[in-house]
Amino acid sequence: MPNHSYFSRLLQKNIWIYFFSFLIAPTGYIVKIITASSVSIEELGVLYGVMSLFFIAGSYNDFGMTESLNYFLPEYLHKKDTKKITNTFSIALVTQLISSTILSGLMIFGASFLAEHYFHDPIAATIIYILTIQFFAENIFRTLNIFFQAIQDTKAQKLTDFLRMLLLVAGACFLWYFNLDTIYAYAWNWSVSVIF
Repeated sequence: MPNHSYFSRLLQKNIWIYFFSFLIAPTGYIVKIITASSVSIEELGVLYGVMSLFFIAGSYNDFGMTESLNYFLPEYLHKKDTKKITNTFSIALVTQLISSTILSGLMIFGASFLAEHYFHDPIAATIIYILTIQFFAENIFRTLNIFFQAIQDTKAQKLTDFLRMLLLVAGACFLWYFNLDTIYAYAWNWSVSVIF
């Protein structure tokens, strides 16, 4: 009997993963198509180049805290040790806040230098300023998302991903429809979609 219960829970979680993954998969592509049809190739390259730089910086940001949440929280949940769950999550979140603040500050102070010497385009500095908001918020969002994954709430984890991507697509469609489609507007769209 316990195997049947385990199998049904596993099946239910996999259904949620595939359902939301199926819905999320085309959203990034749709946003890229809308953005590419509205801005120059150079601007699109700078936008995705800056996003890639932030992605690389994000990989150095959490100091393994998300992995520690995945490792420790299921054990603490099993033992019903709410104090350790709260402490572990708090430490991971505070670490993310501190490291995100430091890296965001470095990006803001180095934006002009990076725009001139790395991207060779002055619009990159403004895009770096705008996407710093996304970078900071994304790191907090990732910690919350890993928390949902660690406590095995697959539905909440994938639902938050889906809502974020849905907001991104809605924002891109809004910008395109009302001819507000500048590269800066699309960068703000990426930043705002992570915040909400």
